[in-house]
Amino acid sequence: MLVNGIKYHNHAEGANFLNLVLGGTVDQALAMDTSRIQFITDEGDLAEEFFGFVKKSATVDAATGRVTLHCVLDPSGSGAAVNALGAELKDVKAKNDDTQAVLAALLGGE
Repeated sequence: MLVNGIKYHNHAEGANFLNLVLGGTVDQALAMDTSRIQFITDEGDLAEEFFGFVKKSATVDAATGRVTLHCVLDPSGSGAAVNALGAELKDVKAKNDDTQAVLAALLGGE
């Protein structure tokens, strides 16, 4: 799995933070656009998405070489708003997919 194009290993999330454990370099992690964080499966599908984060710091595990990118919601308040809208959009998309499946089943049954 990739996160914004960087190999993904793990993550931890809370009400206002997101920590990403990545397989790239510190430079790659710090260059990442964290305003929109996308988790893409090996098949190329969007698995999860977060919005409105800013980078706080990056650390390297000396034993594994993995980089942990510590992100927080944008402290201006816009991060929380964008994240809430992103979650709402995800819900709307899921409901749309459900509706499309029902319509396909109904139309296929004619």
